[in-house]
Amino acid sequence: MAAFTRVRLCRKLDAMSTVLLFILALAGGQLSLKAGPEIETQANPLPVKVPHSADAILKLAFEMNGLDETSNIPWHIRLTYAHFDEDGDNDHSGTVEEFYAGPKKYKRTITSDTLNQTDVADGSRLYRSGDQNWPGGPAMKAVDAVLRPLQSAHVKSQSVRPEKTDIKFSNVKLPCVSLRALDRRIMFPVQSVYCFNADSVMLRFTQGSYNTEARYDNLVPFHGRYVARDISVTRSGKAFLKIHVEELGEIAEVGEAFFSRPEGAAPLGGRITIPSDVYFDYLISTAEPNYPPGTPDGSTMVSFVVGKDGTVIEATADGGPEPLRKAACEAVGKYRFRPYLVLDQPVEVMAKTSLRFHSE
Repeated sequence: MAAFTRVRLCRKLDAMSTVLLFILALAGGQLSLKAGPEIETQANPLPVKVPHSADAILKLAFEMNGLDETSNIPWHIRLTYAHFDEDGDNDHSGTVEEFYAGPKKYKRTITSDTLNQTDVADGSRLYRSGDQNWPGGPAMKAVDAVLRPLQSAHVKSQSVRPEKTDIKFSNVKLPCVSLRALDRRIMFPVQSVYCFNADSVMLRFTQGSYNTEARYDNLVPFHGRYVARDISVTRSGKAFLKIHVEELGEIAEVGEAFFSRPEGAAPLGGRITIPSDVYFDYLISTAEPNYPPGTPDGSTMVSFVVGKDGTVIEATADGGPEPLRKAACEAVGKYRFRPYLVLDQPVEVMAKTSLRFHSE
């Protein structure tokens, strides 16, 4: 028996060439677009009644965008991504292919110019063959953008309040939900604005930290959800990541041997190390360091461990003056992350971040 049979594949598409260039300003509690892209209107393939409250809108949007990783309906996806440096050069490219048979049974292969690995979940444990390092930013950002585009909006936090607003782009006005931090000492979540097609919860645009914006185009219905086949991400108005879904479809049959443990591979789990450019996408909130008077200029690298509940349980600083190290560790100790899951189970995560202090 074949390991898998794919059916109902979506046709291949040309790579999206438009680049999203805009700046969102937050002033007086209102969002205004100083310069914006032209967003093409798109028919809504899954008409639903849009809830009234901002909370309910985000909840329904989370349930209807991306691919469902909790269902037992097998699916297959193959996507390509291109990463661009600050000069606009394509410095990294790769392909991600996943065969999904359930929340704890899947095979994901990442092939790029810097990484070649396959993760196999056999129903109880996760194994990795090839490169053992955790995938870096471009690959995982591409996966999250397609499979989990509203994951950060789904986390409940008493320090953030969702608010409905409208944003006028160059040719269309979109209904949006913004996340407002109730405590000025707490920074906004990674994504703080979500915009949808008119009269729907079809995700079309997000704006977040690091001056990062994402535009979702060519959405198709799949198992009652919207999946964007083309996603363009910019940082500070420059191209950062372009993602294109090459194939998307159901799997008619799944052979058990297809998800068997790779020879010589050990199960993943316990405490894992995640690259900062990936893990900080899981950040919910953070606080500014409280530097004591007279703190000299400098920088320090903080290594920290996040527990299964998303709170920081260890933090140590290396380098820089003592007052800076102490303030940095105290600040990082207040960081809050979404729990990082391996086969639907939270694990402890080790990561690093650099903090700098410049006196005025």
